[in-house]
Amino acid sequence: MADNSFIGNKVLVFGDLHFSSTFTGKHKNYTEECYYNMIKIRQIVEKEKPSAVFFAGDINGVNEQNVSDRQFLMRELQWLDHINKLTKGHVYSVKGNHDFGTFSDFDFLVGLGYIKNPKHVDMYYKDLSTGENSLQTRFHLVKYGHETDKLAPLAKSKIPDACDIVLG
Repeated sequence: MADNSFIGNKVLVFGDLHFSSTFTGKHKNYTEECYYNMIKIRQIVEKEKPSAVFFAGDINGVNEQNVSDRQFLMRELQWLDHINKLTKGHVYSVKGNHDFGTFSDFDFLVGLGYIKNPKHVDMYYKDLSTGENSLQTRFHLVKYGHETDKLAPLAKSKIPDACDIVLG
């Protein structure tokens, strides 16, 4: 089975986290809210036990493409490592508009293997009676600025309700 596929029946999708150690806005303490959201997402993943986790872009950044606080980045890497362990490495993300830059944290996280960013990810269903895997869902990860690119539609599947889902 390809690196951009998995066998499962449940995924979780989280969008636009905008983790930042420098943004303040009107928040009491934006950094603490980011840490709180990391904890809540970890707890949801632990409870729901998904086969994969998808982020709909903009994991980091409000006004910056790179986290400057090394302690913040360390906590984020530990968090992503834990999510990867819970999903057996099936953590995927769309590249959002805040994920671009010369070498953004998004590129850093992909390079270290904490997130994957293929054009699409296939979820297979395992038929327990036959032991066969059938393609159930294709998730298309459409990065920012590429909304009009042609998609690779789902191949024929043995499951009649198989579908394509576009994230981006």
